[in-house]
Amino acid sequence: MVQISYGSQRLTGLSTQLMSRFPKKIRKLEICRAFSSIAGSTVTKDLLQRWSYFTSWYRLKKAVSLALQLQAKYRKNNDTSHRRAKICSPTSDDLRKAEIVILKTVQADAFPEEFAVLERLQKGEGDRAAQKHNKSVIKKSSTLFRLDPFTDDDGLIRVGGRLRKSQELTDELKHPVIIPKKSHITTLLIGHAHEKTAHSGRGMTLNELRNQFWVINGNSAVRSFISKCVTCRRLRSNLATQKMADLPEDRMSAAPPFTHCAVDYFGPFMVKEGRKDLKRSIYVFVQQSRAP
Repeated sequence: MVQISYGSQRLTGLSTQLMSRFPKKIRKLEICRAFSSIAGSTVTKDLLQRWSYFTSWYRLKKAVSLALQLQAKYRKNNDTSHRRAKICSPTSDDLRKAEIVILKTVQADAFPEEFAVLERLQKGEGDRAAQKHNKSVIKKSSTLFRLDPFTDDDGLIRVGGRLRKSQELTDELKHPVIIPKKSHITTLLIGHAHEKTAHSGRGMTLNELRNQFWVINGNSAVRSFISKCVTCRRLRSNLATQKMADLPEDRMSAAPPFTHCAVDYFGPFMVKEGRKDLKRSIYVFVQQSRAP
């Protein structure tokens, strides 16, 4: 039984012989970095695949906020028991944190090179002048090159521009968050803006969306979404013309005038006659006989 449990000494010594062939100095740092990169990419793809099952932007933020609360509870209590972990309804701050996590995940998946460059150059300072050289680092073939991108304090890639000193506009309106065109999260954001504008057209939906987000090729993305919206297709469908029925037999047979008549009635109307208010109705007699 001992040999069955532990195996023979020949097999046990085989691993020692194999390990002796490797050099003593192994570059552990390089191995860890490669593993970390692959693991991070795998986690991002897995999260995006799970989020693709959601059909509402608010429901997705709520689910992610509850997951973040549960994660914080586990780290704080150092316990994986579901009985002790109690989560509450998400607040506005919790939803904001969940939104940041979702947007950073989408940006890291859609713009991996730009996200890595801008994250490395981020210094955590509010002055945008120190980050003007970011554009020279990003490739000209990138879709973000003309947007003068930069990263904010939360690590989100935002649109640059010359509106930094404006006091009337909000920060989100001056520097909206950049999101890709082809993404399920982009579809949820466009749908959320489309519902807020009561299923309006492309212009109003795009303006509502750009209050916070800048979609790459936003015109075509919004137009494609509206063309697939079931409610908009019903409201903007072509008017159908009803086919008129056949004429009745009385209209087709020859007869003296007013042999067959039709009466149209409408009213009553209030008519002033002196000091009295009288009701008056109107009758219209239409002869339907065909002349012989």
